[in-house]
Amino acid sequence: MSWFRYLKRQPTSLVVYLSFAVFLILWPTGFLGSYAVTVGTILGSTAIALSSIGSGDILDKWIIAGIGTAVVGLCAATDTSEQLRAQRLRSELEQDIQAYAAPADVKHGFVSFVTDHIGKCLNTPPVDVDHCAELESLLEHVDKLNGGVPYYSAEILRSRGRIRDSDDHLYNYLEADKRRPPAGDDDGSISACATNGYCRQRTAWVCHTLANDLFRRGCDVMEISHRRDFFERAQQKLACVNESYKGGFEQRLGTRPLNTADLTAALELNLKNPSRPCSPRPKT
Repeated sequence: MSWFRYLKRQPTSLVVYLSFAVFLILWPTGFLGSYAVTVGTILGSTAIALSSIGSGDILDKWIIAGIGTAVVGLCAATDTSEQLRAQRLRSELEQDIQAYAAPADVKHGFVSFVTDHIGKCLNTPPVDVDHCAELESLLEHVDKLNGGVPYYSAEILRSRGRIRDSDDHLYNYLEADKRRPPAGDDDGSISACATNGYCRQRTAWVCHTLANDLFRRGCDVMEISHRRDFFERAQQKLACVNESYKGGFEQRLGTRPLNTADLTAALELNLKNPSRPCSPRPKT
């Protein structure tokens, strides 16, 4: 009875105990759903904080702190267990998919299906970058030598604003493309990429992207020799565009603000006089 009278005089402790009771009742029922771990962590942390302030019976504070610590620990353990279970299920799923896609005809159809969905994912606003990354990971597990792996990895990184990291994957694409035997049936259309993820149009687009990035980096530095170096490297990538896809690209998209004609004209001016300001200045 004295304990109940004490709690009446300590409304904060009463609220904390009742909150713990309600939480421990609702958690096993699944009522809190995916928020159970978050709610428990917040509740436990708040209880620990409250136990260190204010006045009251020291035993009461220890009990609240102990329960709070236990709840936080339980939530952390549950969260870790759920993550490990998700990783195990993901690994099993990837193994099943690899086994399913092992026959050549099935693999080709599956890869085409996945790459088509990655393209739609990246080109449908608002872009769900995490979903696109999951699809790219699936493609890598099924066909890690496919040219779509470095290409889509680069596009996903660009969507996250990580342009330099994206460029690394684009250079990887070009290196792998050089080692391939020339495709006799590549007519310059993007459909030619369906075979193994490499094709002339995609290669040209990769070079066009890198040319835009190198030009922007040249515009961003002050040292004349560095500016000239970036502009010359950008011009080399433009030569790759013209070699792989005659006429270049008309699109001005996102991190590629200059089309091939704009970029060609801008580089001619800036190579004649590297110190001149870039006009129009490319977006960052």
